[in-house]
Amino acid sequence: MTKGIRTDLRILFIQIAMVFCSLSKAQTNSGVTIEFSGQIFFDDSLRKQVFHPYFSASINGETGFSFLVDSSGKYYSKQKVQIMEGEIDFTVHCEKHFAYRDKIIIERNKRHYTYNKDVYLKEGALCVDSWAPPKIFFQENSLSYAKSPVKDIYHKEDSIPDYDKLIKEWIKWYLEDMMKSGLGIGIESYADFNENNEISDKRLDFIYSKFVKLGVPPDKIETRNKNMDTLLFYRYFDGCFPYSKIESDPILVDSAYIASYRGKSNFDKARQLRRIILFYWTSEKE
Repeated sequence: MTKGIRTDLRILFIQIAMVFCSLSKAQTNSGVTIEFSGQIFFDDSLRKQVFHPYFSASINGETGFSFLVDSSGKYYSKQKVQIMEGEIDFTVHCEKHFAYRDKIIIERNKRHYTYNKDVYLKEGALCVDSWAPPKIFFQENSLSYAKSPVKDIYHKEDSIPDYDKLIKEWIKWYLEDMMKSGLGIGIESYADFNENNEISDKRLDFIYSKFVKLGVPPDKIETRNKNMDTLLFYRYFDGCFPYSKIESDPILVDSAYIASYRGKSNFDKARQLRRIILFYWTSEKE
């Protein structure tokens, strides 16, 4: 091969490499620009309770971006996101408990979106944010997961949720967000009256170990083995309903409650309410 041909080939390879780099850069820089603008209004009953609302968004289920709303409730943000198509789900958070949810569907060939909406937050039409992991139900005398006897945002279908996936997703969010504000997480375990005395404590250790393995510092975790103590089961956990109902109308799941279902078709569902792990927030320990 002559020197001139080798030189020409080198030039050709360099040109090809430059084309690939250019294409790669163009693909990296491709994305969608979204302009958010509007006003958030609070119902009078919430005005003194709610401060510092902010938006957070996830892109196709992954962490996306967030931005603050000013003190008057007005918001504007221009966001460039790396997505070709799919969904951007976003939430207006207010003091970690209130939320307004919406989504934008990203079409493949559209590169600019405008989201302009006034958001009215009223106590009777608010979504309670996913502030803790889901209630976890277990099979009798077992560490195996079970179907929920009730429906909520985590238990929509007549099947066993992927609890391990939900816990992993929640802990990722907790470590990135809520832990930094000084909050810890409490784990509370109960047992059905027909189960053995050790199972509640074993379930507590089972979930505690998962939290620690996924990175939650042990000093941020509080545990309570309630075993066969009286259980107050709150139906309003997550979803859209009046905020005032969060801790209203609990079911008192004691031996009398279970006995009232004996001989009925939903007797096992009543018992299932007690084979449960619950979660709650704890304040920063002194």
